[in-house]
Amino acid sequence: PIQLIPIFGLPLRLADWASVENWSWQSPLLTEVFKRAEENGFVWSSTCTWVGHPEVFSRPAVSFFTLLRLEDDLEEHGYHIFALPILALHFQLANAFPSPVKEAVACTAKLRLARMAGECRLRQAYGQLREETAKELQQIPETFDSFKEELEQVRSKRAGRKGAEDLDPAWINIQVETNGQLSSRKVAAPWGLGELYAYQVWAELSKECLHHAELWMACTLTKEAERHAKVYGDGRTLRDLAVTKARIAMEEGNHSEAVRILRELSAADLGQCSEAAVLLANAYEARKQPFPAQEIFKEALAAINQSPGTKAAVKKPKVLGSIGGSTFKGGSEINMPSFSSKHVLAQCCISTRQLHSELERLRKSQVTSKHWVNDMNLAIEKHFQLGEELVGAGFYRRQIADCMNFLEVMCKMLEVREMDLNRDPQNAAALTYAGLEEFACRMEQAIAATQPSTDALLTMTLPVEGIEQDVALPSEILVVRLEIWHARVLALRRCIQANGKLHRRLQKERMKRVASDPKNAPLFAVCSNEGGVFGRSLDQDSASFGADDDKVQKWLQLVEEQISEEEKMTKFARAMAEVEDSVAKVSNAVSVLELAVQQADEAEVVPDYPALWAEAKSELGRLQLELSTRQATLVRSAGKNLEDDAPVAAANVIWDLGEADPTEKRGLEAAERYSNKLNGQDPSQVFQAVEEPEAAMEEAEVAAEVEEGLLDFKEFARVTLCEAAKTALTTMNIPAAQRAFEVLACQGYGLRSPKATFEFLCWLQSTEVCIREEKVFKEKLPEDHDERVQLHLLRNLERRWPFPTELSTYKALKQRLETESTFFQRLQLDKLPAIEDILLSHLPASTLVVSLQFRGSFIYMGAVCTPPETVTDRAERVARLAPLVARHTVALSEVHAAISRILVTRSQIEKQLLAQPEPDPQLQANLEQTVQEVEVHLMDPLSRRLEASFWPCSANAELPAIPNPKQLVLLPDSSMAAIPFETMPSFTRLFGSGNDCIMRDHSLHMLAQRVRASTDVVDAPLKVPLQTATAKSSTLLDKAAKT
Repeated sequence: PIQLIPIFGLPLRLADWASVENWSWQSPLLTEVFKRAEENGFVWSSTCTWVGHPEVFSRPAVSFFTLLRLEDDLEEHGYHIFALPILALHFQLANAFPSPVKEAVACTAKLRLARMAGECRLRQAYGQLREETAKELQQIPETFDSFKEELEQVRSKRAGRKGAEDLDPAWINIQVETNGQLSSRKVAAPWGLGELYAYQVWAELSKECLHHAELWMACTLTKEAERHAKVYGDGRTLRDLAVTKARIAMEEGNHSEAVRILRELSAADLGQCSEAAVLLANAYEARKQPFPAQEIFKEALAAINQSPGTKAAVKKPKVLGSIGGSTFKGGSEINMPSFSSKHVLAQCCISTRQLHSELERLRKSQVTSKHWVNDMNLAIEKHFQLGEELVGAGFYRRQIADCMNFLEVMCKMLEVREMDLNRDPQNAAALTYAGLEEFACRMEQAIAATQPSTDALLTMTLPVEGIEQDVALPSEILVVRLEIWHARVLALRRCIQANGKLHRRLQKERMKRVASDPKNAPLFAVCSNEGGVFGRSLDQDSASFGADDDKVQKWLQLVEEQISEEEKMTKFARAMAEVEDSVAKVSNAVSVLELAVQQADEAEVVPDYPALWAEAKSELGRLQLELSTRQATLVRSAGKNLEDDAPVAAANVIWDLGEADPTEKRGLEAAERYSNKLNGQDPSQVFQAVEEPEAAMEEAEVAAEVEEGLLDFKEFARVTLCEAAKTALTTMNIPAAQRAFEVLACQGYGLRSPKATFEFLCWLQSTEVCIREEKVFKEKLPEDHDERVQLHLLRNLERRWPFPTELSTYKALKQRLETESTFFQRLQLDKLPAIEDILLSHLPASTLVVSLQFRGSFIYMGAVCTPPETVTDRAERVARLAPLVARHTVALSEVHAAISRILVTRSQIEKQLLAQPEPDPQLQANLEQTVQEVEVHLMDPLSRRLEASFWPCSANAELPAIPNPKQLVLLPDSSMAAIPFETMPSFTRLFGSGNDCIMRDHSLHMLAQRVRASTDVVDAPLKVPLQTATAKSSTLLDKAAKT
């Protein structure tokens, strides 16, 4: 057998092609062997050549652009690992050119190779290439001066020609014989490519620099290449550079400049046409001009339909029509031409961007009318149509990527519409929970439509052998992301179903209570809680809805339950199987992503996780907890009483423990203290009932589940969610952290562990404040603001690169933002101390912190009081932190109606104050009445619940060892920001009416950041006055309403 010497062999694995030292022709020994063989005549033919020979490429200029297009096509179709040998050949091509073109070609090939290696998670090869290209890239501008003489020669040659200042024509007219007659036809000018010039390489290199966020280098290369191209009269390269300049302008937020550059384009090929149209539409929409964007889409699609390369017209199926102003006009598309794959790709790029523009219009729509629902169905149908066209042209990877972008937009839209439906069901018009569920099912169908593309992509792009074990290819990661989105869409559909049941029950209860007098119905009918306790559930208060029904109604309901019992069990089993399947898929996704995690050599070093890993772990934890709750519900119910969805029933178990009235308990304790005082005993010593610890209760549940042969995922889910939240905060993936904290706060612990629930409620509120703050930041700051441009570049790198922290550009951007941007500093929640340390050292002594958050049909409350100054021991101070948590059931529509009425009345009073000094008494009375109803039904029960927990001897007396709270820090979420807490008697009777007694802030972590910025924090209660985000006193209108 023939055995090859190592220097004559090729890399055995495709992943090895990413390392330059593995290329055999790079060996100087091999070069010397062939050189001596050629000198001694051992090479038997002049046509014999080899890789490494300078004459291996007969037409190097053509090979350069051919390899570029081949690499782009391989990347488009997901063949990243197969592009590595092509890039090695591309790097070898540089030897066929003289310096300094040689160095530019080599740098372009290396930059592309580094990007492909990074996307294939070949981190060692990527790191080596990154260091090499960083030095080589900085040396390219130093070669600009060497082309002065060459440019002068070109100018002198063109000076004597007529029209020397004009560019090469983009179109030419040729004579074509048609039916025996000659006719003139306009075609694209041929590409004269006899020699490769440096500016042509710089034009391609500037595009690659944009992928690496090297804006300065991209601008430098583009500017110099444009100067050279004008001297040569190369209109084709100038058009390519115009698109690159527009991309740079968009990255910098200079949309007017992007519009100016693109409007000067007079011709473009297919790729330039689609890219320029999308850039131009993005620029107009960023300038709040949607109408020109729609015209651009239409003109670009019309140009592609008339472009050369189309085939004869074919009959296409009829599509749905449009009613109500949708972008997609229906009708019969009969005489539409068929296209090549390149035409299809360009057309689908523009149509997909047009689809997202339409979805954005629907998202901003205030009314969900029948026309809105019809336009939504048209948009979904358009997405299916585009997917079919992409699959027909072989663009499997593009279909999956477009599907995930579509799902992301749709998920956000459905979540917002569901919230609007809960807040104001009367103005929801044609949208119902059934409609939301139907849209979720259509999203599931969209995922199912990508199954052929998924199978084809994995079959064709994953090599059977020749790949390293720890490599995660982009096609695998893409499919992993799709599986995560599949699980998320199914969870969204189940959540909509469960919320729909609760919503219908609330609406039924409200109709029952206001049926006698609908016109004079009270504002709070379902959640009427005058004299009640904060933390109740409606089932406890109203005897499980329907206690007032007559006997016939009860009998009919009983018969219906007996008939549908089998159907309920079938649905329950189907949902259980669906969750189990989702857990298996997401677990597999996490396993694939684990391959891409750099294993730290030292235990102290935190592994560098990709951003997608936090999202996958967050979704896995949510599914594990849901599976655990469904199993526990199945054991407890034993096939009966399955009216509530399993997660809802499980949440009711941890939040409704059937505890006694806390106000009654506080009265008994106060009476016992007075009795002890009269009898000469210690008044602080009261009887404490022995409570069953959390561990004992959970052990009982686990034992019951083990008897049924079920595996408890509850503890697994908590650990997984905590890991996901920690990683998400470290990588600044705030949405993933928010999803993890939402489950931990609302479904993880409940009343069984108040401390954990309180901390997760605080984390949840802080992440939501960060998300809302970033949204406002983008809306208020100009597009070209330096801070916004830097953050935009940072987010783009996080979205495009699997490990952006290894990029020098990313490190520089992040370091600058950490130093100069106060907004970016507020997003770094992981840099703050633990919540326990914030309570002990960032707040004054005896300060009551209360967090209030809306979640669906519940208000979650978390409260804790900091220890008094007399307590100095750290352990005792920590023991004094006894959080109180509660969940109060409300009808969101009623609370939202009250808050909306407050805002509208305030606005009317403010308008009148501009014309007259005194407010209208009628408006003032309306405001007072609305605020009073909110106080009676919500805030007064809350204050009495707080008094029962943190005022041992009531508000009029206190013990020296256990002093009452001295000030209140309220942390309401954005939906309750309009409620005037500071002027309500419910709170002023506990703290007084002083300006320093009742304050509010956005979140606990934002308060801590403000304290750390103005004060030196030590391990002791804060001594200086607390500075909150809002004014210490309420607004003028609140005072007017109070007086």
